Formats: sequence, C-alpha cells, structure tokens
Amino acid sequence: MNNYRPDIDGLRAIAVLVVVFFHYKVAYFTGGFVGVDVFFVISGYLISSIIFKDLENNTFSFLAFYERRIRRIFPALFVMLCISTIIALILYDYQTLVEFGKSLVSTVVFASNFNFHRNVGYFAISPQQITLLHTWSLAIEEQFYLIFPIVIYFLNKYQASKINYYIFTAFVLSLGLCIFLSEQQHLQFAFYMLPTRAWEFLLGTLLALRFFPSLYNKKIYHFFSILGFGLIFLAVFMFSSTTKYPSYYALLPVLGTGLLIYSGENHHQSVLNKILGYPLLVFIGKISYSLYLWHWVLYVFYRYFSLGFFNSLDIFILIISSFFLSFLSWRYIEQPFRYSQKNISYKVAYKVAFVVSSFFLIVGLTIYITNGFPSRFPENKILMEAQKDSLWDYKSKHEAVIIAHPDTAIKYAILGKKSEIPQLAIWGDSHAKALVGGLDDIAKTNNSSFFMMSINGRIALQNIYRTTETDTLTPYINKKILEFIIIHPEIKTVLLVGRWSFYLGYGNQFETPQVLATTNKKWNKCDGNNFCLFENGLRETVYSLHAAKRKIVLVTDVPDLYVYPNNLIMRRKFTGEKLNDLTPRRLLYESNNKEVFKIFNKLKKEGLVDEILPLHQQFFEGEKTIMEENNHLLYRDDDHLSYWGSMKVRKLFAKYMKND
Repeated sequence: MNNYRPDIDGLRAIAVLVVVFFHYKVAYFTGGFVGVDVFFVISGYLISSIIFKDLENNTFSFLAFYERRIRRIFPALFVMLCISTIIALILYDYQTLVEFGKSLVSTVVFASNFNFHRNVGYFAISPQQITLLHTWSLAIEEQFYLIFPIVIYFLNKYQASKINYYIFTAFVLSLGLCIFLSEQQHLQFAFYMLPTRAWEFLLGTLLALRFFPSLYNKKIYHFFSILGFGLIFLAVFMFSSTTKYPSYYALLPVLGTGLLIYSGENHHQSVLNKILGYPLLVFIGKISYSLYLWHWVLYVFYRYFSLGFFNSLDIFILIISSFFLSFLSWRYIEQPFRYSQKNISYKVAYKVAFVVSSFFLIVGLTIYITNGFPSRFPENKILMEAQKDSLWDYKSKHEAVIIAHPDTAIKYAILGKKSEIPQLAIWGDSHAKALVGGLDDIAKTNNSSFFMMSINGRIALQNIYRTTETDTLTPYINKKILEFIIIHPEIKTVLLVGRWSFYLGYGNQFETPQVLATTNKKWNKCDGNNFCLFENGLRETVYSLHAAKRKIVLVTDVPDLYVYPNNLIMRRKFTGEKLNDLTPRRLLYESNNKEVFKIFNKLKKEGLVDEILPLHQQFFEGEKTIMEENNHLLYRDDDHLSYWGSMKVRKLFAKYMKND
C-alpha cells in the first residue's frame, strides 16, 4: 500500500463539502452531487491498495478484510440510525414513518440503492422527506466491498498475469453500460446500481495497480492536477438536477478525481496536491464519513418540522451543527472502534454487527408492518381519512390502461350513473382525477354521468410534452382523447382541468421547473418559451373543440399548499398553530397563475372558450388558503384535493351534470 497521502483526505473533504452544499442548496453548487463520484474513485483506490498489498505479502484474509470494513462503517452508521429512529418515532406521521421503516430495513442489509431505485428519484421532490436517502451510496460501496475482494483473490490466484487486463475490461464494460442505459432513459438504474457505477471504483483500482505510466515531468503532473481539479468543479458548478446523469457527464468528476490521485503519485506534490494536504482540509476529510451520515438526516428532520422553508441563517446553523455532530461521531465513535483490535476480537465484532443489524431490521419491519404505528398520534387518523378515496384508486388503475391502449380504453372511463349516456367530458391531469369523488356524487344525484379522461402529468395541450419527463407519448394520447370527443356528438360539454401553472414552470420550491417541448414543427420558434408553447397547445385544443361545436369550460386550478399536509399536521401537534394559518397566501397563487389567467381570458375574449370556472376561489378565506374544514383535510397531499376537498366543490359542477 502507498504511504499515507494527506492530499487524498483533502480530496475527501472537497467531495463531502460539495455534497453538503448541494443538499443545503447553497448557491452555485447545483452539481454538488458529483461529490459521491469522487468518493467512489477514492474508495476504489484505497481498498484496492490494501488488498493488493496484502496479496503481495501473502497476508490477505477475508475475515480480516471484512472485519476492518465493519469497524470502519458500522459504528457511526448504527449510532446515526439509532438516533434517527428515535426522532422519527417522535416526529413523523404514519406515512413518513412507513417510508423510514422501509429505508431502515434496506439500509442495514445494504440494499438502499435497490429500494430507492424502485421507489424514489434522487432529484425528485419526495426524496426531501426520505431520511436515509443518502445511504444509497453506502449500499453501493458495501456491495463493491463484498464482491471485489473475492474476484480479485481468485484472479490473483489463477490469472495474476492478466489481472490488469480484466480490471480494465470491466472498467470499459461498466462505463459503456452506464452510458448506454442513461441514453436509453434508464437513468434511475444507471444512477443507483453497482454495475453502472463500478467503473468509478475500478478507475481507482487501475490507479492502485499503477496501470498508467508513472509521471516524472513536473509540468505534466502540475497540469494534470489543475485539469483534474477543473473537471471536478466544472461538474459541481455546471451540472444540476436536470442534467442527464450519470451518462457521459460522470466522466468529468471521475476523471478529475483520477487525475488528482495520479498527479500525486511517487511523492510528487503539485501546488494543488499541497493545498489538498492543508491541515483543515485533511481534518474535514477525516470526519467526512460522519459528516456525510449526519448532514442529510439533520436537513430532513429540520425540513419536516420547518415545513421546508429555510433562510440563510437556518442553513448556516445546520451546517455548523453537522460539523459538530460529525466531530463527536469521529472522535468518540469512529476512532475508538476502528482502532480497538486489541480490546475487541474479530469474532466479537462480527457478532455485534449481526445482533445490531438484526435489531434495526426488526424495528424497520415492525414499523412497516404496523403501517407506521398510526395509533401513536390522533393526528394520524385525520391523515388516513384524507387518503381514502376509492374512486381515486379506481382512476389510477384506469390511467395505466388508457396510456397503454388509448384507442380503446377511453370509452370505459365513465363515472356517475353509468346507465346514462355521458354528455360531459372532463379532461385533464391528476388535478382532474382529484375531483372524481365529488363529481361522481353530484352526477349520481342529478341522474347524470360523465367521461373522466385524466392522466397524471398530462394536460390538454395538443402537440406538447414535458422534456423533464422525457414523455413524447403525451401528444399521441391527447390526440386520441380529442378524436374520441369529436367523434362522439353526444358529448356536449368539455371541462378542461389541470395544474396549469406547474406546466409554466411554477412548481413548489422542491420541484424541478418544467420545460415544455412540441412535436409541431411550426411551433419551433417557441422552443424554450413555456408560455408560447402552452398558449399554442391550449389554443389548438380549444379551437378543435370549438370547431366541433362543443361547449368549452376552462377550470382554474386549486391553490398549492407547497407543503405536505403530513408536515402541517405534525407541526400543529407540537406548536398548537392552526392549519389554515400555516398555508400560503392568496397573493402567491395570483402571482404564479397570472400568465395562466392571461391566456384563459384571451381565449374567452376571442370566443373560443365559453366559460371560465373559478374553482380556486372556493379555497380562499380572505388572504388564507383553506386546507381544513370541519376537521376534515381538503387536500390529500401538497396540491391534490382529498375526497373532502372534492365534495366541498361538487355543487359548482352541478349545472354541467344535467342531461338533455
């Protein structure tokens, strides 16, 4: 193994700092997530150096290797999990606690990446509430540590002369798979899985093997260190949550890290390697593991309680707190356990790791099986009630059929009194679907029926789709829905419903701003202009319906809460605040929907739209947004109405539910 290199600890410091700044949304660090890639290369380099040194000295032992990993990783992780579990049981509502339980189980078996690959997008809104999301990278590291020593041991034993060739081949294949799957839009798999991340570790392995020619020219290793540093920070400052990552883009931080490690070999010390070896950076590098563990859980817990709103002082305090906890963890947990071989035998280390892991496994499974112990707080009953809506579930299942078979499935989306031929069609996204409970009730009361043509994330904009969802199927589905309405003359009225402002880029603070694109070449002049594309797409829809002599009603959207009701309910539990005092003000809604109203009014003035239904007005009381009424939640999440919300507004739609 190489002699200790302080610059590598400094490089660890850079890696963890950019991750922390990214998670805390510090300005300009939009690509700070690449710090994990830096960690992967460093891990591959250091672990490979240890293994090859032991193999060379004939002292390699699987038991000793995995014992060192246990001492290095488990103690600080277990303490973080213990404290996080206690806080989660006290603070979280039942739904959030269930997600915590699932994460806890996957964390202790080092399968977090599988869990989050299936259920969570790293850059989506929901991860902001996943306490153990950051353990996905630990899972990948542990999977690498489990497989890699075994492979290397047998290669060294039977194919020692070709080991460099095999490692390089594996590096190329993994990199190729990463790029291929990313380009095929399998970004979740490419991001979270070892086969597409292994090349990052293997670059470190190649460096440990001295696969690349040694450097003796000072100018070259100075140049390589500067280039490596530049590549890493180019990624940090230029990438963002909209970057198609990892794909080719991961080459920047990975090669940059490789160049910095490479330029510091043979005791060469460029200016940058010396800077990385400064005591402060080395210290941060030493506590980087604990800092990585603690910074995220502090962020998630604080965000949950503070309703997701941070100011600069909050961020500063959280970062300082993360450093303080990390120092304590490193000094009093990491260090004693890591260097306690004389006091604790490897058998004891294995047994303790197994017992504690089993304990957390049981706790996590219990939380999951009991549905988050809903009886802990009476507030959970209100939340559970808001989620109950059988028609929401029915429509969710029906959407999948419409997406797969839009030609034949639309005609079956009939609600209300199904014996009546529908004269009304409601067309929109999930905000239309959120109305089904109340609309079904009022339709049955009026002996009427209606077509519900709602599909999540798709509003009635012809020839328009969202690039942020890479969904070019939307224009086809919308075309089929339009054709269905036109060829069925019994449909007299069409209500268009949607989360309109969202498609113009006005999501909440944790959502990726939407970017629209078009399949209509005539509208290419609108590229990059959401307003232009939105207006053209909606105009095309209403023009076609108007030409087919349908009555067209544009329904304004309900106000966004911008925060999940779960957070608000639990905040009220601890502070006693009224829910309706915690919601956004009317001014924010009006500001975010100003452009929507402008387009709506323009189309009505031109005679293409018959009516604008101001649904949003039902959810304001003065300047407050109303989310609770008669002890019922009107929202099921941050922007969708609950069954009770739909019942509140059902009478607004009564006049459209009368058959001729």
